[in-house]
Amino acid sequence: MARKREREEENLLETNQKMIQLHYLFDWGSRCEFNEKFHRLWLTILNEDLTFKQYGLKIQLNSKHCYSSNILLARSITY
Repeated sequence: MARKREREEENLLETNQKMIQLHYLFDWGSRCEFNEKFHRLWLTILNEDLTFKQYGLKIQLNSKHCYSSNILLARSITY
């Protein structure tokens, strides 16, 4: 039920052009830690800008892996 409500909120934000979606390549390290630090820094900047804050935008981070599964499987088999 909560997920459905989140999706409806996202759809409304997208319809009203208030959703910023950022895509980045993820290669190594802690993806969750990166996302957390990014959100913290981004929100610090946005909260200080009163003009920008009034727009009520939401940021969504989306990671994309650099390697395909086939490359990873081939590497694990190669000696």
